[in-house]
Amino acid sequence: MVIRVDRAQVLAYRVARQGLHRTNTPVDDLDVVDLGVQDTPVGSARQSFGARTDASVDDHSLVRVWGLRLSPYLHRAADLP
Repeated sequence: MVIRVDRAQVLAYRVARQGLHRTNTPVDDLDVVDLGVQDTPVGSARQSFGARTDASVDDHSLVRVWGLRLSPYLHRAADLP
């Protein structure tokens, strides 16, 4: 069985899966936060949130931790051990 998709379908799928379809979802509720958002250089997490939501990117309760490869990441406090 062969499934055929065109470029527009592939791009639409990638935009949706990466959360880049710009909703009004609060930063704390973005799917990308499930994995943590790297904040290197400082401020890049804010830019990542801005690409994903029209809500205020400064209004969140995420905490910064030193995570993977000793880089600062933002996570939900409830997700941390």
